[in-house]
Amino acid sequence: MHGRVVDHKSEDFVTWTGQRLAPAGDAVHDLGLRLVFYDHMTVVEVPTFADSTPYAVCSGGGDALQSLVVLRVTGGWNREVSARVSGARSCIHLMELRGPLATTAFQSVGFIRRQQPARLDANGWPVKIDSCCAYSAHSEQVMRH
Repeated sequence: MHGRVVDHKSEDFVTWTGQRLAPAGDAVHDLGLRLVFYDHMTVVEVPTFADSTPYAVCSGGGDALQSLVVLRVTGGWNREVSARVSGARSCIHLMELRGPLATTAFQSVGFIRRQQPARLDANGWPVKIDSCCAYSAHSEQVMRH
């Protein structure tokens, strides 16, 4: 999975101290990350890039994300990632990509999961039910199946 953040300002990007960091129209941020995992959802690699950043220190903002290697993309993913790399340990823009990438990771292995029996909760109900509006217990999709 690959996530990227690019932002351009319509005016010069100037710091609170008055230093001009990027002229109008240039990318202030152009950075991103990839989550590389196998079908068991364990992260094996987290390459990051920072092609454009407002401050020199930002280019190292992805270094802490290497602690995600061996972490499984599963329930509690966002909580575990936050515990490992939140705050000043990483770049907030890269951190904000973690949720959409985890969601996309699950969707990308759906064809594999469809070949396996549905995971059930303690009541024998598929755990997918009521996980989103499409899988609402009362949705057309669920009623059909």
